[in-house]
Amino acid sequence: MNISELLILRHAIGLSDSGAAGPHGEYRNHFVTSEETTDYPHCERLVKDGFMKKRTYSFDEITTNSWLYQVTEEGKH
Repeated sequence: MNISELLILRHAIGLSDSGAAGPHGEYRNHFVTSEETTDYPHCERLVKDGFMKKRTYSFDEITTNSWLYQVTEEGKH
C-alpha cells in the first residue's frame, strides 16, 4: 500500500492524515470519487486488495459518474 492509498483510507473513516482520530473518532465510512480523478486508480487498487468495497453513487447531476467506496474491516486494521 502506498501513502496515497493510506491517506484515502484514513480520510474515508474520518481520521486525520496522521491517523489521529478527531473528537468523534471514526465517524464515517465513505469516499466518493470518479474515474477522471487521480484518486480513482488508488481506490480501485484498494478494492482489489480487499481494503475497500465499491458501489455506484449518484446524488445529483454532478456526481452521476461517481463511485462510492467504503473501507472494509480488513482496511481498518
